[in-house]
Amino acid sequence: MLVKTTCCRYLQNHPKLLFDLLFEKITTTLQPESTVSVESIDVSCTDSTVQLNTEPGVITCTVNATSFSMMNVTYKNKIGQTPTIVALIHGDGNIADLSNTDLIEVTFTPFTVTISIFNVSCTHEGYYGVIVDSGNDLTGKSEGRLATIDKPSGSIDIKLHPEQIIGFTTQRIYNAHTCSGQIGNPAGKIEVEILLDGAINFQTVDPSYSSSTNDTDNCMVRQVFKYLIAFTSGMYNATIRCKITNNEFPSVPPIYSTNETLALIPQDFCNINYNGTNDYPNPSDPCNRYVKCEENIPNGLACASGVCFNPEVGICDHCYNVDSCP
Repeated sequence: MLVKTTCCRYLQNHPKLLFDLLFEKITTTLQPESTVSVESIDVSCTDSTVQLNTEPGVITCTVNATSFSMMNVTYKNKIGQTPTIVALIHGDGNIADLSNTDLIEVTFTPFTVTISIFNVSCTHEGYYGVIVDSGNDLTGKSEGRLATIDKPSGSIDIKLHPEQIIGFTTQRIYNAHTCSGQIGNPAGKIEVEILLDGAINFQTVDPSYSSSTNDTDNCMVRQVFKYLIAFTSGMYNATIRCKITNNEFPSVPPIYSTNETLALIPQDFCNINYNGTNDYPNPSDPCNRYVKCEENIPNGLACASGVCFNPEVGICDHCYNVDSCP
């Protein structure tokens, strides 16, 4: 009794100690109980990349479950979209096909679901997967992505703008030359090559300006490549062509455009030829092209197909009115 009384008097004389003892008791009482994580079924699906209209795309899903109530085999075109059920796999292994197509085949062996997509086209790209229900509150799901690739195809178009002025340093981007074609998927590239007069082999041109625009249609990338060339006197009578290559398909030969011959204009053309008029035949192609001089600055232009430049009247005219043109 003497010890208890002495203890109480001690605590009364030391209130901070009394507070610390009470706080320790409260915090110990409020400690949260440990939680037990809810297990789920481990499901893992592979991705697949195939060339269009060749081999089938195959998505393989591994399911770490010895038994289950139901599996949904699903497809969606993009992330965030509600998936469509293409097949049901019952607990006994029987498969109900809901795809309404012969292009999708689902097979099941213990622990593995195989989704095969035949004659793969652009519309088949997307995410294929499984959702597993064990029947005892355990679930699992996974998806694999089917992507397509394709090699360059078709032809490549080349259009050389008639403004081809030697040594001209002003970049008139609106007069750029263009090459366009299908460069494959993933995107390949377009390059410009030149064959100098008297040379045997083409060599790659390093444009002084270039830009490219890609558009995808039916999983094929089409590119419009615009460029300018710093023309020199060594390029007289040279030939230009465009080339498509794709590093994803190294064994596929390049696709070349038709060859186009340059029709160069000397930078001082207007200083030499100016006689009070504005338009003169292009010395490199006098029938189809002409030069407009504006304040002694040359501008390369071309007549429309089927007509020729008539120097007597300074306009594009019927070719039969131009004696020097066929």
